[in-house]
Amino acid sequence: MDAEKDQKTIVYIEDERELIDLLALILRKEDIRFAWALTGEQGWELIKELQPDLVLLDLMLPDIDGWEVFNRMRQDPALRDTPVIVITVRTEGLTEGIWPQVAEVADYLVKPFTVKELRASIARALQGTEDRQQEVL
Repeated sequence: MDAEKDQKTIVYIEDERELIDLLALILRKEDIRFAWALTGEQGWELIKELQPDLVLLDLMLPDIDGWEVFNRMRQDPALRDTPVIVITVRTEGLTEGIWPQVAEVADYLVKPFTVKELRASIARALQGTEDRQQEVL
């Protein structure tokens, strides 16, 4: 099999460059292709282009918020089933209308999080994509 086809792709949409650099450092030893964007619109374009296996998504972004990106993904048939891990400092002020969206994400990590928590969350989400691929076969 082609090694590049087996390689998982993660897109991280985050407006704090330090966190992007940290994740890149964490994933450096993994066989994962990593791409990132600093704004929601840039991230949305990257997601459409790469059709990643997993999206890590901050909620508070400088242009459109993370939930808008999430909603666009769920409306796109090619991206509807892509797992999303929300990574944010935002927990207070979540309205009742947001909770159904929270229930649809693969995981929800609150900053600051540990490297162990992040790795475990990514592993669970990527394992879920492999399980769905097996169901199709």
